[in-house]
Amino acid sequence: MTPEKEDQRGHQAKAILEDALYREAFDTVRSEIETQWRNSPARDAEGREKLWLSSKILDRLEQHLASVMESGKLARATIAHRIGKSATGF
Repeated sequence: MTPEKEDQRGHQAKAILEDALYREAFDTVRSEIETQWRNSPARDAEGREKLWLSSKILDRLEQHLASVMESGKLARATIAHRIGKSATGF
């Protein structure tokens, strides 16, 4: 993937992570999972396991978007470095 494409994806990921509706949806789902887990009977190991997995999937989604955003930052630095070198003739 080109640095320009990674930069673009990084901007998109940042916009998603900072979007109020995304945050609201993510926080609401996270809260619902935690509430269901707290209210589940201790004997429902299978149900609690599914809730734990759901929580981990939410974590992974957010981690992926954060990773794409960080890759975009690195790509932006690469682009800036490339432009700087061409501007100085090196």
